[in-house]
Amino acid sequence: MKNKIIDFLIVNFLFISHFAFVIIIFFGWAFPNIQFLYILVLSGTLLCWVILGYCPITKWEFNIRRKYEPNLNYRNEYLEYYFSKFFKVNIPVSFIRFYGILFIILSLLISTI
Repeated sequence: MKNKIIDFLIVNFLFISHFAFVIIIFFGWAFPNIQFLYILVLSGTLLCWVILGYCPITKWEFNIRRKYEPNLNYRNEYLEYYFSKFFKVNIPVSFIRFYGILFIILSLLISTI
């Protein structure tokens, strides 16, 4: 029981922190005082996608969730899973990856010029 509570706290912390990263990725450009953090998050996200092919935060979160929900329908994309779960919108993983990487590259170029 104690492990389940700890896992619950960890998985929800991962969800919230991951959500914060997503907000920074999409809206960090609007806050010049966090430019360094914005570029750091964009660069880290791009490196994870290019080198690993996935986000390690997502993988960690869903590995814990699978312990308690073995039939969890998760296909390695945070946005794809949560858009489907909360908004009943199915976004293809290929769409998310292509336009996500494009968005991050363009955001990095614009932010560093």
